Amino acid sequence: MAKQMSREEMQKIRKDMIENSRTSLENVVYQDVMGANQLRTNPFKYGEYGLGAGERKYESFSQDEKIRKMKDDIFAQRQNRGKALGVYGEPVYPTNYDISLNIAEQVEQHKQIVPLKVLEEIVTGLAGDMGFSFTVPEHLKSISMAEISMKQQPGAKLTEKENEAIAVYQRLSDAYNRAVALRIAQPGYFSDINEFGRKLTEKYAPKKRQEG
Repeated sequence: MAKQMSREEMQKIRKDMIENSRTSLENVVYQDVMGANQLRTNPFKYGEYGLGAGERKYESFSQDEKIRKMKDDIFAQRQNRGKALGVYGEPVYPTNYDISLNIAEQVEQHKQIVPLKVLEEIVTGLAGDMGFSFTVPEHLKSISMAEISMKQQPGAKLTEKENEAIAVYQRLSDAYNRAVALRIAQPGYFSDINEFGRKLTEKYAPKKRQEG
């Protein structure tokens, strides 16, 4: 018979899950991938220069070592799955789309695991200097969407507090997506001009003499 976990053990597991989700939501690579995709899929929301910054960031993923490592890991997993089942041939090497989808799904799961207070802190850390100042009401701070989902039964009616928590979550989730997009768009506003200047400077820079 399986041993029943103590309250302390369950609390530790929940604490570890929340910390892992927080780390993932604060992961710069995850934020870059989410931000670049937000900029590319919502061009009217972020404007021409935001779209341009998103396109340049998205294209840079092919050279990013951390993203390349993610692609290699996914490719190896696909190979191992095929070999285990006796499948002939080689799987397709993961694309930027595959990585984006994988990360987007993880981010949405992690958003639901952390309490609203933690999600607010993450968004404030990302967008506090962009004008974000939303504060989660005290009575909702400890609630997470995962907890509400676990309590929901078919046909069950949510309490007023739970409905308020869902409304707050939806806005914080959207704020996170906006923040990671603006994090790329704002520094990237002049990136096309800066890149032109860099190439021009390189063109006329004194060439290093080769030692012979």
